Amino acid sequence: LDCEYILEHQGLCVFSRPLFSDTLQQAKPFSFAIEGFYEVASVYPHLWSFWLEWYQGFLDGKPLDWELQRRVALIDDAIWEAGPEAVAEEIERIRAAYEVERRATELEASAQAALRTTRGIGDNNPPPPIEEALATSDGLTIIWAAAQELKEEAQSEVPDKTRVEKAIGAIVGVLKACGLWAAKKVDKGLDAAMVAAGTAAGKWSVRAAAGYGAIWVAQNTESIMDLVKAAEAWLPFLP
Repeated sequence: LDCEYILEHQGLCVFSRPLFSDTLQQAKPFSFAIEGFYEVASVYPHLWSFWLEWYQGFLDGKPLDWELQRRVALIDDAIWEAGPEAVAEEIERIRAAYEVERRATELEASAQAALRTTRGIGDNNPPPPIEEALATSDGLTIIWAAAQELKEEAQSEVPDKTRVEKAIGAIVGVLKACGLWAAKKVDKGLDAAMVAAGTAAGKWSVRAAAGYGAIWVAQNTESIMDLVKAAEAWLPFLP
Protein backbone atom coordinates (compact mmCIF):
# COMPACT_ATOMS: atom_id res chain seq x y z
CA LEU A 1 0.00 0.00 0.00
CA ASP A 2 2.86 2.40 0.77
CA CYS A 3 4.40 1.73 -2.64
CA GLU A 4 1.07 2.34 -4.38
CA TYR A 5 0.64 5.62 -2.49
CA ILE A 6 4.13 6.87 -3.47
CA LEU A 7 3.56 5.88 -7.10
CA GLU A 8 0.18 7.64 -7.20
CA HIS A 9 1.17 10.87 -5.44
CA GLN A 10 4.85 11.24 -6.35
CA GLY A 11 5.12 9.33 -9.61
CA LEU A 12 7.96 7.16 -8.24
CA CYS A 13 8.16 3.39 -8.56
CA VAL A 14 9.89 2.19 -5.41
CA PHE A 15 10.66 -1.26 -6.82
CA SER A 16 12.66 0.23 -9.70
CA ARG A 17 14.96 2.21 -7.41
CA PRO A 18 18.17 0.81 -5.81
CA LEU A 19 18.11 -0.06 -2.13
CA PHE A 20 21.31 1.95 -1.48
CA SER A 21 22.79 4.89 -3.34
CA ASP A 22 26.05 4.36 -5.27
CA THR A 23 27.42 7.64 -3.99
CA LEU A 24 29.85 7.35 -1.09
CA GLN A 25 28.44 10.42 0.64
CA GLN A 26 24.97 8.88 0.97
CA ALA A 27 26.30 5.40 1.76
CA LYS A 28 28.43 6.60 4.64
CA PRO A 29 25.70 6.95 7.26
CA PHE A 30 24.64 3.32 6.75
CA SER A 31 28.19 1.96 6.83
CA PHE A 32 29.02 4.06 9.86
CA ALA A 33 25.98 2.76 11.69
CA ILE A 34 26.91 -0.86 10.97
CA GLU A 35 30.53 -0.31 12.02
CA GLY A 36 29.28 1.25 15.22
CA PHE A 37 27.05 -1.72 15.92
CA TYR A 38 29.92 -4.18 15.40
CA GLU A 39 32.09 -2.13 17.74
CA VAL A 40 29.47 -2.08 20.50
CA ALA A 41 28.72 -5.78 20.00
CA SER A 42 32.39 -6.68 20.35
CA VAL A 43 32.52 -4.90 23.71
CA TYR A 44 29.29 -6.49 24.99
CA PRO A 45 29.09 -9.86 23.20
CA HIS A 46 26.83 -11.35 25.88
CA LEU A 47 24.18 -8.81 24.91
CA TRP A 48 24.53 -8.60 21.16
CA SER A 49 26.05 -11.89 19.87
CA PHE A 50 22.69 -13.18 18.64
CA TRP A 51 22.01 -10.04 16.67
CA LEU A 52 25.48 -10.16 15.11
CA GLU A 53 24.78 -13.72 13.95
CA TRP A 54 21.33 -12.68 12.76
CA TYR A 55 22.66 -9.78 10.69
CA GLN A 56 25.72 -11.63 9.36
CA GLY A 57 23.50 -14.53 8.33
CA PHE A 58 21.52 -12.28 6.01
CA LEU A 59 24.70 -10.70 4.63
CA ASP A 60 26.09 -14.18 3.85
CA GLY A 61 22.82 -15.45 2.41
CA LYS A 62 22.59 -18.01 5.22
CA PRO A 63 19.99 -16.68 7.66
CA LEU A 64 19.56 -18.21 11.07
CA ASP A 65 17.06 -21.02 11.43
CA TRP A 66 13.64 -19.51 10.64
CA GLU A 67 11.91 -21.31 13.50
CA LEU A 68 14.48 -19.93 15.93
CA GLN A 69 13.91 -16.45 14.51
CA ARG A 70 10.15 -16.89 14.91
CA ARG A 71 10.53 -17.86 18.57
CA VAL A 72 12.76 -14.88 19.27
CA ALA A 73 10.27 -12.58 17.57
CA LEU A 74 7.53 -13.91 19.87
CA ILE A 75 9.35 -12.99 23.08
CA ASP A 76 6.91 -11.26 25.44
CA ASP A 77 6.72 -7.49 25.17
CA ALA A 78 7.52 -7.20 28.88
CA ILE A 79 10.92 -8.79 28.28
CA TRP A 80 11.67 -6.56 25.29
CA GLU A 81 10.79 -3.53 27.39
CA ALA A 82 13.00 -4.73 30.26
CA GLY A 83 16.12 -4.02 28.22
CA PRO A 84 18.97 -5.76 26.37
CA GLU A 85 20.10 -7.94 29.26
CA ALA A 86 16.66 -9.44 29.79
CA VAL A 87 16.26 -10.01 26.05
CA ALA A 88 19.71 -11.59 25.72
CA GLU A 89 19.02 -13.98 28.60
CA GLU A 90 15.65 -15.00 27.13
CA ILE A 91 17.21 -15.56 23.70
CA GLU A 92 19.86 -17.84 25.20
CA ARG A 93 17.16 -19.80 27.02
CA ILE A 94 15.17 -20.12 23.78
CA ARG A 95 18.25 -21.18 21.82
CA ALA A 96 19.23 -23.78 24.40
CA ALA A 97 15.76 -25.33 24.48
CA TYR A 98 15.44 -25.24 20.70
CA GLU A 99 18.81 -26.93 20.25
CA VAL A 100 17.70 -29.76 22.53
CA GLU A 101 14.39 -30.06 20.69
CA ARG A 102 16.04 -30.08 17.27
CA ARG A 103 18.71 -32.65 18.12
CA ALA A 104 16.30 -34.84 20.08
CA THR A 105 13.83 -34.85 17.17
CA GLU A 106 16.54 -35.92 14.71
CA LEU A 107 17.88 -38.64 17.01
CA GLU A 108 14.41 -39.90 17.87
CA ALA A 109 13.58 -40.24 14.17
CA SER A 110 16.81 -42.13 13.51
CA ALA A 111 16.24 -44.50 16.44
CA GLN A 112 12.63 -45.11 15.47
CA ALA A 113 13.65 -45.89 11.89
CA ALA A 114 16.26 -48.36 13.14
CA LEU A 115 13.74 -50.07 15.43
CA ARG A 116 11.19 -50.20 12.64
CA THR A 117 13.73 -51.86 10.38
CA THR A 118 14.77 -54.51 12.88
CA ARG A 119 11.50 -55.18 14.71
CA GLY A 120 8.74 -54.03 12.42
CA ILE A 121 7.48 -51.33 14.77
CA GLY A 122 4.86 -49.11 13.13
CA ASP A 123 5.50 -45.52 12.10
CA ASN A 124 3.17 -44.06 14.72
CA ASN A 125 4.17 -46.28 17.61
CA PRO A 126 5.54 -44.01 20.36
CA PRO A 127 8.52 -45.01 22.49
CA PRO A 128 7.87 -46.53 25.92
CA PRO A 129 8.23 -44.38 29.03
CA ILE A 130 11.88 -44.16 30.00
CA GLU A 131 11.33 -46.31 33.10
CA GLU A 132 10.01 -49.13 30.90
CA ALA A 133 12.79 -48.57 28.37
CA LEU A 134 15.44 -48.91 31.08
CA ALA A 135 13.92 -52.25 32.05
CA THR A 136 14.46 -53.58 28.51
CA SER A 137 18.26 -53.29 28.87
CA ASP A 138 18.31 -52.33 25.19
CA GLY A 139 20.41 -49.27 24.38
CA LEU A 140 18.57 -48.33 21.19
CA THR A 141 15.16 -48.39 22.88
CA ILE A 142 16.49 -46.43 25.86
CA ILE A 143 17.94 -43.67 23.68
CA TRP A 144 14.71 -43.53 21.65
CA ALA A 145 12.68 -43.05 24.84
CA ALA A 146 15.16 -40.54 26.29
CA ALA A 147 15.21 -38.46 23.10
CA GLN A 148 11.40 -38.40 23.08
CA GLU A 149 11.28 -37.20 26.68
CA LEU A 150 13.91 -34.53 26.08
CA LYS A 151 11.94 -33.27 23.08
CA GLU A 152 8.73 -33.12 25.10
CA GLU A 153 10.41 -31.19 27.90
CA ALA A 154 12.07 -28.78 25.46
CA GLN A 155 8.63 -28.04 24.01
CA SER A 156 7.05 -27.59 27.43
CA GLU A 157 6.38 -24.14 28.86
CA VAL A 158 7.42 -25.46 32.27
CA PRO A 159 10.12 -28.14 31.75
CA ASP A 160 10.66 -30.78 34.42
CA LYS A 161 14.35 -30.61 35.33
CA THR A 162 14.31 -34.01 37.05
CA ARG A 163 12.91 -35.65 33.93
CA VAL A 164 15.57 -33.97 31.80
CA GLU A 165 18.32 -35.18 34.13
CA LYS A 166 17.00 -38.73 34.04
CA ALA A 167 16.93 -38.70 30.24
CA ILE A 168 20.52 -37.42 30.10
CA GLY A 169 21.59 -40.07 32.60
CA ALA A 170 19.92 -42.81 30.60
CA ILE A 171 21.72 -41.80 27.42
CA VAL A 172 25.09 -41.53 29.15
CA GLY A 173 24.49 -44.93 30.72
CA VAL A 174 23.99 -46.50 27.29
CA LEU A 175 27.22 -44.94 26.03
CA LYS A 176 29.05 -46.26 29.07
CA ALA A 177 27.63 -49.76 28.65
CA CYS A 178 28.69 -49.73 25.01
CA GLY A 179 32.20 -48.56 25.91
CA LEU A 180 31.73 -45.24 24.14
CA TRP A 181 32.04 -42.89 27.12
CA ALA A 182 35.41 -43.92 28.57
CA ALA A 183 37.28 -40.96 27.08
CA LYS A 184 34.61 -38.43 28.03
CA LYS A 185 34.68 -36.24 31.09
CA VAL A 186 31.52 -36.43 33.16
CA ASP A 187 30.86 -33.38 35.29
CA LYS A 188 29.08 -33.49 38.64
CA GLY A 189 25.78 -32.57 37.01
CA LEU A 190 25.84 -35.56 34.72
CA ASP A 191 27.02 -37.83 37.52
CA ALA A 192 23.99 -36.76 39.53
CA ALA A 193 21.73 -37.23 36.54
CA MET A 194 23.01 -40.77 36.06
CA VAL A 195 22.39 -41.60 39.70
CA ALA A 196 18.89 -40.12 39.44
CA ALA A 197 18.21 -42.29 36.40
CA GLY A 198 19.63 -45.36 38.07
CA THR A 199 21.78 -46.03 35.02
CA ALA A 200 25.30 -46.41 36.35
CA ALA A 201 27.65 -48.24 33.96
CA GLY A 202 27.17 -51.99 34.06
CA LYS A 203 23.54 -51.89 35.17
CA TRP A 204 22.26 -53.38 31.95
CA SER A 205 22.64 -56.86 30.60
CA VAL A 206 24.80 -57.52 27.55
CA ARG A 207 21.89 -56.54 25.29
CA ALA A 208 22.87 -52.89 25.75
CA ALA A 209 26.33 -53.56 24.34
CA ALA A 210 25.61 -56.21 21.75
CA GLY A 211 23.57 -56.72 18.60
CA TYR A 212 22.10 -54.26 16.10
CA GLY A 213 21.18 -51.74 18.79
CA ALA A 214 24.81 -51.39 19.85
CA ILE A 215 25.83 -51.03 16.21
CA TRP A 216 23.34 -48.18 15.79
CA VAL A 217 24.61 -46.52 18.97
CA ALA A 218 28.19 -46.77 17.71
CA GLN A 219 27.22 -45.38 14.31
CA ASN A 220 25.36 -42.46 15.88
CA THR A 221 27.68 -41.70 18.79
CA GLU A 222 28.41 -38.17 17.58
CA SER A 223 24.71 -37.29 17.26
CA ILE A 224 24.00 -38.85 20.65
CA MET A 225 26.82 -36.85 22.24
CA ASP A 226 25.56 -33.66 20.58
CA LEU A 227 22.18 -34.21 22.23
CA VAL A 228 23.82 -34.81 25.62
CA LYS A 229 25.87 -31.61 25.28
CA ALA A 230 22.82 -29.61 24.23
CA ALA A 231 20.76 -30.94 27.13
CA GLU A 232 23.58 -30.27 29.58
CA ALA A 233 23.85 -26.67 28.31
CA TRP A 234 20.10 -26.26 28.77
CA LEU A 235 20.04 -27.45 32.40
CA PRO A 236 21.13 -24.09 33.95
CA PHE A 237 18.03 -22.46 32.46
CA LEU A 238 15.68 -24.89 34.18
CA PRO A 239 14.12 -24.03 37.55
